Amino acid sequence: MENKGLIEKVDELFEEKENKKKKKGFKLSFGLRSGSKSKIRKNQVLAFIIRVNGNMDIKWLKISNNMVYLKENDTYHDINSEDIKYYKKYPYIILPEWILKPINPLMIHKDIDTKASDQRFIIRASKLSLLKTSNSISGKAIFWFIIIGSAVAYMLYNQGLT
Repeated sequence: MENKGLIEKVDELFEEKENKKKKKGFKLSFGLRSGSKSKIRKNQVLAFIIRVNGNMDIKWLKISNNMVYLKENDTYHDINSEDIKYYKKYPYIILPEWILKPINPLMIHKDIDTKASDQRFIIRASKLSLLKTSNSISGKAIFWFIIIGSAVAYMLYNQGLT
């Protein structure tokens, strides 16, 4: 009877040990970890970018004037100090590409109405208007005006002599 008690105790200890196995935590890749101190000093933040198709990219993005610029989407996203969280020693934000503000765990219950597609449309329209309004006379145009003007003046001068 004592043998059964010992075997049962050993089985219980093995079951407890299997249940207490540590789960592997999230680890950043070496490429993202390397040079992180200098990037933090240069006012950069680690951005977990959630794409429209459900994928996620992890990138270092520079913060300037409380904004982060996504080059792929051509959008600016507004950032506050409340939105920046820390994982170990790395500052990070969770940034869906379709919303202009990052996800803040403290403000998750509020409804977010600002869409990035509107901003993208406005940026493209302003770029087109800049391209259309820059109709300044170039050096080549001035050169051709001088040549044509001198040719017309020469023809008028020669007709007046004859």
